[in-house]
Amino acid sequence: MASVGLFWLLACAPAPQDSALLTPEAPIALDNAALLRRASLDLRGRPPTLEELDRLAEDPSVLPELLDEAVQDPAFGSTLMDRYALIYRTRLDAFVVGVDGDYDLLTDPAAHQRFVSAVGLEPLQILQRVANDDYPYTALVTADWTMTTERLAQSWPIEGIEPPNEEGWMMGRYTDGRPDAGVLVSNGLWWRYTSTSENRNRGRAEAIVRILLCDERFSAGVDFFEGDTTASGLQERASSEAACLGCHAALDPISSYLWGFWRNHPESFTEAAGYYPARELKWQQQGPEPAFYGQPGSSLYDLGQQIAADPRFGECAVQQGFEGLLGRPVALEDTGSLSAHREAFIEGDLTLRALYRSLVDDPLYRSADPNFPGTTPKRLMSPALLARQTQALTGFSWTWQGGEMLSNDTTGVRLLAGGADGLIAVSEAENYSLTSVLVQQRLAEGAAAFVVEQDSLASLGDRRLFGHVTDLRSAPEDSVLRAQIQDLCRSTWSRGATPEEEQSLVALWEGLYQSSDSAEKAWTMLLSGLMRHPAFVEY
Repeated sequence: MASVGLFWLLACAPAPQDSALLTPEAPIALDNAALLRRASLDLRGRPPTLEELDRLAEDPSVLPELLDEAVQDPAFGSTLMDRYALIYRTRLDAFVVGVDGDYDLLTDPAAHQRFVSAVGLEPLQILQRVANDDYPYTALVTADWTMTTERLAQSWPIEGIEPPNEEGWMMGRYTDGRPDAGVLVSNGLWWRYTSTSENRNRGRAEAIVRILLCDERFSAGVDFFEGDTTASGLQERASSEAACLGCHAALDPISSYLWGFWRNHPESFTEAAGYYPARELKWQQQGPEPAFYGQPGSSLYDLGQQIAADPRFGECAVQQGFEGLLGRPVALEDTGSLSAHREAFIEGDLTLRALYRSLVDDPLYRSADPNFPGTTPKRLMSPALLARQTQALTGFSWTWQGGEMLSNDTTGVRLLAGGADGLIAVSEAENYSLTSVLVQQRLAEGAAAFVVEQDSLASLGDRRLFGHVTDLRSAPEDSVLRAQIQDLCRSTWSRGATPEEEQSLVALWEGLYQSSDSAEKAWTMLLSGLMRHPAFVEY
């Protein structure tokens, strides 16, 4: 698979351009600790540890080594998955199991929640496996495997081919004759993007080119003010009017690849679980011959190979990575940077680790000057990243009725926290809102109470955050109090408190202790405040 991707990227690559003509001189960079925090959060979903910060302070030259360690972290793929959820838009709670669904899915709300969550995660779990196992990116659309849970395999025609991991996911294969085409044949993708008889899979084709080729042309709505607007009339106009042909000539042949996923009974859970090779030829009655931008084919296997051989596929991966880390759309001025990252992607055998390791070296990513062209000011942490960071620091996972509170909207508060479900909201909030601040408060309070309780029962060497105060139930000496506050700031903010901040935090702790008459409560409230500070929720 790697050779296929490398061939098209090398054969079709444009001549290198002088990036100096397209990019102004480099901006002032973040200090090393701030950069390590930003990269650590983006690459593995947690801030650097105190040990990593100490290594960096003692020897600044270890920064590249620490970045290498961050991108090699086992959490790289799952952290990346959270970012790609905004692109795939499959992580939602709106899947319908239907009247012929499995009994437990119809009667047990917790089982139903776990199932629909896993449905939307299937294509994202494929991407996570591609990232973590260093498959070439082309495996995303050519793999002969999928990712599944035991519960998904119970309802879908999938057999597991390895034991489940700690999160219950395992590699598997469909057994219903669907072609080998990675995410292109995943139920999770096509349960999210369905089709009507009038639409003829066009919406599904639009999802393919938007997700995999960054082609947004077909995403905009079309208004019809004149002419025949009946279903048959629109079909006729799509194949005859010049204004329509430009889009339909490209989109409709891609749509014709997808008839194997056609449902004769749209609400049937049982039918939706499978793929039907015999229906692949339904295009002969419904539309043009299957093709990918003029290249003919006959099955989704062909489509996967065609996408893997398209230069736009790799270019789109670079664009999506750049936009995700910079928090803004690409611009013409980014051409030089994108070309450099594309070359790093090629040289790294099309692995996502190679791409993202290059991206965190970008001067714009490292910029400390919000006024420098192309620089993004500090970004508000997404709900998913906030949950990851909080769990990594404190061990606290905020759940209710089996669901993660910040990753669903049936039992959780993802939208209230500023997140996106891929249906009601397709982009995350860039600024604070009343509800997001309230969610952050409740998360911080729960996490602080949890870790104080856990650390109070553990020995000093086994604690997560409180490594200075021997007894969390008693007021410590001033020197111990100050050392502990400094470590809490470094753990949560990746920097120590300034002298002014330290004095304010000491006074705050003492005031909390006097008002509550409990050292544990004082530590809980102080830590909760640190975890609601902009230095914690922004990066």
